[in-house]
Amino acid sequence: MDNRRDILKSEITELQLRLGIKVIVTRNLKSIEDCRKALVEITKHYASISQGKLVNPGLDTEVDILRKKVKVLQEEKAELEKTNNVDAAAYLGTVIAKKAIEKGINTVNRKE
Repeated sequence: MDNRRDILKSEITELQLRLGIKVIVTRNLKSIEDCRKALVEITKHYASISQGKLVNPGLDTEVDILRKKVKVLQEEKAELEKTNNVDAAAYLGTVIAKKAIEKGINTVNRKE
């Protein structure tokens, strides 16, 4: 029984290496059932990354979060051909306003 568990643990390690993620610490896997659950978690995590969604935010690595942030910034930058004109300023204002609304800020008091 331990031999099969050890084989599964090595397969889990190899799978994580090939996918470029580190979700499961294999030394915590004490049974074959733990290994099976670990494989399910790895699959869910990888699927969430490839779809751009977070199935389990606690398992997302800093690298994954940074990749997603870079992608968003690249998309925003692609929308701006030039950054030194009125259209760019208007777009930046829109981005800032959307982020403020997401954080629950609906009004801004003007300081005179």
